[in-house]
Amino acid sequence: MAGVEIDGYTFEPGADLADADLEGANLKGANLKGANLKEADLSGADLSGTNLEGTRLRGANLEGANLEGAMLSEYYGANHVVTAKLSGAKLSGANLSGAHLEKVDLSKVDLSKANLARANLEEADLSGTNLVEANLEGANLSGTYLWEANLEGARLEGVNLRKVNLSRANLARANLKGVRCYKAGLQGAILSDANLADASLEGAWLLETNLKGANLAGANLAGATLAGANLEGANLKGAHLKEAYLKERDHPDVRDRKVPGANLHKARYDMNTTWPRWFNKKAAGVIFE
Repeated sequence: MAGVEIDGYTFEPGADLADADLEGANLKGANLKGANLKEADLSGADLSGTNLEGTRLRGANLEGANLEGAMLSEYYGANHVVTAKLSGAKLSGANLSGAHLEKVDLSKVDLSKANLARANLEEADLSGTNLVEANLEGANLSGTYLWEANLEGARLEGVNLRKVNLSRANLARANLKGVRCYKAGLQGAILSDANLADASLEGAWLLETNLKGANLAGANLAGATLAGANLEGANLKGAHLKEAYLKERDHPDVRDRKVPGANLHKARYDMNTTWPRWFNKKAAGVIFE
C-alpha cells in the first residue's frame, strides 16, 4: 500500500498523518515505517500486518483497532505511543519489541503471543490483559498494574517485578526464571507449573497463591507470605524459606483471616533448602531428594 492515496491521505513510509481522521480505515499490510500519526484517529482501523516501526503515535486513538501481526518495534528511539488510547485493541502477535508504552492503558487488550521484549511498560495498565505466551523478556514493568492479567506460558525471564500488582493473575507455565519480585502482590495468582528458579521473592505477598508443581529451585522466599498457598509437588531444592510466613498466625496482617497454612504436600527439597525454625517436615509431607 506504499504511496497509495486514500481519502486524501497518502500512505507511504515517513508520511505525515498527524491529526488524520482514519477511523475504521483499511490499512492492512501498509508500510508506515517512520510515519507521524500523532493525535490521529485510528479507532476501529485494520492495521493488521502493518509496518509501524518508528511511527509516532503519541496521543493517537487506537481503540478497537486490529494490529494483529503489526510491526511496532522501536526504530531509532522514535516509536513513542505514550498517552495513546489502546483500550480494546487487538494486538495478538504484534511486534512491540522496544516500544514505549509508559502509562498506556492496555487493560483488556489482546496481546497474546505479542513480542514485548525490552518494551517500556512502566506504570502501564495491563489489568485483565491477554498476554498468553507473550514475550516480555527484558521489559520494564516497574509500577505496572497486572491485576487479573492472563500471562499463561508468557516469557518473563529476569524481569523486574518489584512491587508490581499481579493479584489473581494467571501465570501458569510462565517462565519467570530469575525474576525480581520484591514485595510483589501475587495474592490469589495462578503459578502452577511456572518456572521460578532462582527468583527473588523476598517479602512477596503470595497469600492463597497456586504454586502447585512450580519450580522454585534456588528461589529466595525470605519474608514472603505463603499462608493458604498451594505448593503441592513444588520443587524447593535450594530454596530459602527460613523467614517465610507459612501460617496465618505468623503474619500480623493475616492473623484474623482464618486462612489455612501453606500446602507443601509432596513438595521436594534437598540439603540446601532452608526452613522456618518451627517447621515440621514430616507433618507437612515434604519429600527429601
